[in-house]
Amino acid sequence: DESLPDEESFDLNCLDRYHYLDDLVQSLVSSMHGLPASALHDFDIANAVSVRLLRLHRAGALPLGGPGEASHDALRERVMPLLCAWRDSRLAFPRRLERLALSVDCEGVRVELSLDQRFACDDPAAGSIRLLTHPAEVLRRSIKRAEPAAYPLISAWVDALVAGACGHRQPTRILARDGTLQIAPIDADQALAQLGELVRFHQKALIAPLPVAPRTALAFLAAKSDPEADAAFAYEGDPHTRGEVKDPTLARCFPDFEALSEGGQFEHFARTVYGALAHWVTTSVTGQRYASTADDLSAETAGDAA
Repeated sequence: DESLPDEESFDLNCLDRYHYLDDLVQSLVSSMHGLPASALHDFDIANAVSVRLLRLHRAGALPLGGPGEASHDALRERVMPLLCAWRDSRLAFPRRLERLALSVDCEGVRVELSLDQRFACDDPAAGSIRLLTHPAEVLRRSIKRAEPAAYPLISAWVDALVAGACGHRQPTRILARDGTLQIAPIDADQALAQLGELVRFHQKALIAPLPVAPRTALAFLAAKSDPEADAAFAYEGDPHTRGEVKDPTLARCFPDFEALSEGGQFEHFARTVYGALAHWVTTSVTGQRYASTADDLSAETAGDAA
């Protein structure tokens, strides 16, 4: 008889971890979303997280024994600061606002956006906010400052451009795994000009594959000494690092960085499209780490130095 292969998992892979964190965040935010302020203040987040993690454990989603307990604790530690920050933000902006439909004509194309998760203070003069969650990390791993990373914010950037082009001036707060981001509104003329650049970029991409990739473009722009080398590494990776070329569509059209950068179009699109994204992150987005995340990062850095 052929024995069954031993495939017992002793840890969660990155995809499973992301999925479980996202599920925890969405389910608990949904549970808290409709609560009045008094009930929200008393909502036991720690107990609710434990109940849902126990369900995952009983369903066989987490490893058995000690590794399962470690995965349970790690998920709990990662999700608690985000959920507590969401509750604090909702208590500061307790009044729910209706979904807002926006649209703007740009370069002959009608661009539409539906803004949900909008909340306001009881005092209308105190303003309102859009409150979003993100299950991944959105800050660069540096203990010196909470610097937002550009790649996780591409979707938020496009939303900000459309909202700005429509003259909508509501700020956005993103609560992520490692901290919070505050996004300021964009001036209407600036937003419309940049949105037009994106629409033209999209129209060109409908005709033929364009030689640019977001992570690779951002690595090229952020490089301090050798942009070509940094971009090539981001695109091709190495035996220990997954390169962006692992995306099947990119691999089929541009099998290596030499093919991607041939002809000079890569640098052009990197600077005009993703350069605008990087500039927006620098000028319109501010970040703050959760205290627990900052402590973990400091301990990690100290351990590496030792």
